[in-house]
Amino acid sequence: MGAATAGLAGGAVAAGLGIGLPAMAVLGLWIVSADAGAQGVEGALRAAAALWLLGHGVELLRVTEAGATAPVGLPPLLLGLFPLWLLYRTARRATGAGEPPASPGGGAVFATLGWLCAGYLLVGLVGLYAVVSAGEPLRASPGEASVRLCALCVGAVLCGAWVSGGLAAHRLPERARARVDRLPRGVRVLAGWALPGAVPRAAGAGAAVLVGGGTLLVAGSLIVHGGAAADALTAAHPSWPGRIAVVLLCLALLPNAAVWAAAYGLGPGFTVGAGSTVTAVAATGYPDLPGFPLLAALPAEGPGMPPVAWAAGALPFAAGAAVGWYAARAARRLRAAGGPAPAWWRTPLTALYASAVCGVAVGLLAAASGGALGTGALSWLGPDPWETGVAAAARTAVPGPPVALALHCWWLLRERWRARRSRDVRPSG
Repeated sequence: MGAATAGLAGGAVAAGLGIGLPAMAVLGLWIVSADAGAQGVEGALRAAAALWLLGHGVELLRVTEAGATAPVGLPPLLLGLFPLWLLYRTARRATGAGEPPASPGGGAVFATLGWLCAGYLLVGLVGLYAVVSAGEPLRASPGEASVRLCALCVGAVLCGAWVSGGLAAHRLPERARARVDRLPRGVRVLAGWALPGAVPRAAGAGAAVLVGGGTLLVAGSLIVHGGAAADALTAAHPSWPGRIAVVLLCLALLPNAAVWAAAYGLGPGFTVGAGSTVTAVAATGYPDLPGFPLLAALPAEGPGMPPVAWAAGALPFAAGAAVGWYAARAARRLRAAGGPAPAWWRTPLTALYASAVCGVAVGLLAAASGGALGTGALSWLGPDPWETGVAAAARTAVPGPPVALALHCWWLLRERWRARRSRDVRPSG
C-alpha cells in the first residue's frame, strides 16, 4: 500500500469511526422508536452527521416553527475529541515509524500529513453535504464549516507529528528553519532555558488535573442532586428510547461540563445564559433553563457553600503541583541519563513556562466547550476563554515553580547522599 493510499485510508478511518459512533446510536434509537417512520433512515443519518459537525464546533442553524432561525453552537465535545484523537494517533504513528527521511526538506513527512488530512476531510465533507442538502430543520454554512474542519484537522496531524518527532528541526523546510533562526536572540535564549521536552508534558499534566478535577466536581454534584437529575430525565421524554437519547447526549456533553467545572474551580466560573454567573463564591441570574439532567448539577442560586468552594479552589493548586512535579522529573531524567545536573533555576523556570502553556490549553478548551443554544438569554453558555486561560496560567504558576524547585533539590540531595553512602560502605576483606 502506497503512502498516499495509506494516508487517505488512515484519515478516512479516523473520521469514519468518529461519525459512526453517533450514527449507530441514532440508528439504534430510530429502530426502537415508536415514530421510526417519521424521519426514515436518511433522516437518522443526517442527524448523526449534524452531531458530528456540531462536535467539531460547526455552528448549525435551527429552523423554528415560525420560520425564523436560531443558532445551535454548543458542541458535544466527546463527538469531536474522539475522531480528532484518532487522527492524532494515526499521524503520530505514521510520522514516528522508521528512520528520518533522507530529504532535508521533510517532503515525505508533509506529504503523509497532507494525505491524512485529505482522507479525514473527504469523510467530513460528505457529512457536511448530507446536512446542507437536507435544508431543514438544521442548516450549516459550507464555507465556515469547511474552514473549521480544515483547521482542526491540520492542528491534530501537526500535533501528532510533533510529538512523534516528525517535525524535528532537520525535517522542516529550509525556509521555515530560516524563519526560526531570525527570531530575536532573547526569545531563542529564553526558550532554550527550558528543560528539553518538559514544557508540553508538564502543561498537559496541569490541564489534565484541572479537567479531571472538574469531572469529579460534576460527578459529586450529580450525586448530591440525583433526585433532581432523575426528575429532569423523566420529564425530558415520555418514552424510554427518548430517555436513552438524553442520557447519551449527557455523556457527549460530559467533557463540556468538566471544562466548565474547571473554570468554576479556577475562579472565573461560567454562564448558563445572558446575565448569569456561576462561581464558587455565588451563583446568580439563572434564566428559565430547560429541563436537562446535566443542568441539575448547577449549584443553587445564592452564596456558595464553603466546603464546595474549598474543594473547587484546591483544583488549581493540585494542577500547579502536577506541573512542578513533571518539571522536576525532567531534570531528574536528564541527570539519570548520565549528563550533568541542570542548573537549579532551570527547573522552576520550566514550570513557569509550562503554567503559561497550560493556561493557553485551558483557554482553548474553554472556548471549544461553550456555545449558543438559541438567541437572547441562550446566546452563550460556558466559560469566558480569556478569563479562564489567564486564571489557569496565573494560579498554576503559584505552586508550580516552588514545587519544582523543592523536588529538584530533594532528588539531588538524595542522590548525593546515596553516592556518599556507597563510597563509605565498602566490602570487607
